Amino acid sequence: EADGKITHEQYVQYAVEPITPKLSETEQGCGSSGAPYFCQYVVSTILNDPAFGAETDDRVRALRQDGLTIQTTLDWRMQDAAQTTMNENTPQSVEGMKFGSSAVSLEAKTGRVLAIAQNTKFTQDPELAQSDSSYNSIVFAGDSTNGGSIGFSVGSTFKLFTLVDWLEKGHSLNETLNGRLQPVPNMTNSCQGNWVNPGGVRINNFANNQGYVGTPMMFTRDSLNTGYLAMAAELDLCDIANVVKKLGVKTGDGKEILMQNANEVIGSDNVSPIAMAGAYATVANGGNQCQPKVIDKVTTADGEE
Repeated sequence: EADGKITHEQYVQYAVEPITPKLSETEQGCGSSGAPYFCQYVVSTILNDPAFGAETDDRVRALRQDGLTIQTTLDWRMQDAAQTTMNENTPQSVEGMKFGSSAVSLEAKTGRVLAIAQNTKFTQDPELAQSDSSYNSIVFAGDSTNGGSIGFSVGSTFKLFTLVDWLEKGHSLNETLNGRLQPVPNMTNSCQGNWVNPGGVRINNFANNQGYVGTPMMFTRDSLNTGYLAMAAELDLCDIANVVKKLGVKTGDGKEILMQNANEVIGSDNVSPIAMAGAYATVANGGNQCQPKVIDKVTTADGEE
């Protein structure tokens, strides 16, 4: 054995033992990634971006066969923290409903997406996803183009756009408005036609809050629906829609948000979490918008950028 050879006895022992291969299926695509939904969003981005080829077939070939090196914006520290928090706080499924949760971390000064966490387990097996709602290949953080989701009902995060328009029109955070629970009779929309309240409908606050006379600062602190409706009633819904557009937000299925009724002020549209993260990042970045991106650099097989 000193010369690195086995003994005759060892040879006989192993020669007579039957060989039993241990086969393990290889994971294709993003299933083998430690951040599968981030990976899937990157794949979606490549398959939908003409920069990778004019036709879909060209883009598929670029992704699968061209030997590209694709450097993403993923930050593993952020990703691991986000996914750990997601696992600790949200179940993978809830009986009797379609339950989805997503977390996106964005670098405000660059638009680089640092993390995408999700409550479900990743699979590209449609039968498994159909039979068990804890499995999914849809990226909840994305939209119908990138990730295959239509977004989430945006809710009160959407009040940002009314607040920005309020300030852009020269209003103060300390003006006094009647934010009590009452029907708003109408709202101006100089582009789509004014909204008129059908039959004096009242839009409620959370937990039956009756509202109060207060300021936009207080309404924002309490996320008071009736306060924000009072603000929007003094503005033009078309201007608020332009703020939405300016901050890079559309519906999850790619349509312009037109602000045609009062419910939209408090977030009745479906919007992707990445788009909303981008809008808030624009505010954090002093009003400079950086489009959310997941790819830093692509190098060809020959080393060309």
